Amino acid sequence: MNKVTTVISYVNSAFSVILSDNRINYGHNQEGGYQDGFNKLINLPEMGWSSGAGLSDFLVEIKDQLGAFDIKNTDDILHLFKDVLNKAKENNVLYKKEIDESVIVSSWLGSDGNDVFFRVGMLSNKHFGINLRVLEKGEIDIVYPGDYLSNIQRVEEIKEKFNLTIGETDLFMALNEMLQIFDVISSNSTQVSRTCDIGLFTFQEDGVYKIRTSGDVEELKKHINNKELGENAELVNVIKFNSEGN
Repeated sequence: MNKVTTVISYVNSAFSVILSDNRINYGHNQEGGYQDGFNKLINLPEMGWSSGAGLSDFLVEIKDQLGAFDIKNTDDILHLFKDVLNKAKENNVLYKKEIDESVIVSSWLGSDGNDVFFRVGMLSNKHFGINLRVLEKGEIDIVYPGDYLSNIQRVEEIKEKFNLTIGETDLFMALNEMLQIFDVISSNSTQVSRTCDIGLFTFQEDGVYKIRTSGDVEELKKHINNKELGENAELVNVIKFNSEGN
């Protein structure tokens, strides 16, 4: 079974971001080697973006299901997660622990009936049960690789080095902070690629833009410092304000 690794996310009133590495690790401790360039950031047509860390077969199934259904609200997400989780553990008895530990991160547009806003949420049976942890505005969340989780001191060093509650800030300042964090983690973890994929969800004058960019972390940092998204940036979709979610 393949193991996948690191996701960094952020949300505020104007946009949301999900950043994912693209390395697949074969085996619990990379004993089967690894492969870079594997797309783990998935475009969800009726939502935003999704990525995850943990057992890849389970994560792929969750993301496929999220992308296939017309998700109306957070209850729909939870029902889908519970269904896929139970079926996955029934069909993969030897990997129940890995399935429960896996984390899925997704972004979508919510609405309270008057305003439309960005949401980023995390699902993990071990960490949150059958509940959705919704990221607070202005907060950076990190799903750490296994070699960080097995050495909590490394996690604490990240928390001490970086401010993970950056508040309402502009897009390029948020991306810069996220790439700085990714740079440190990918430099110190054998399980994380130096390249990454970034899914943006942002308000523009004529709608909500879904934008994707990718590349080597050092090159992306240079582009972001120049307030550019990089040569690989592409507009994936423009969504009208018609969400009925919450």
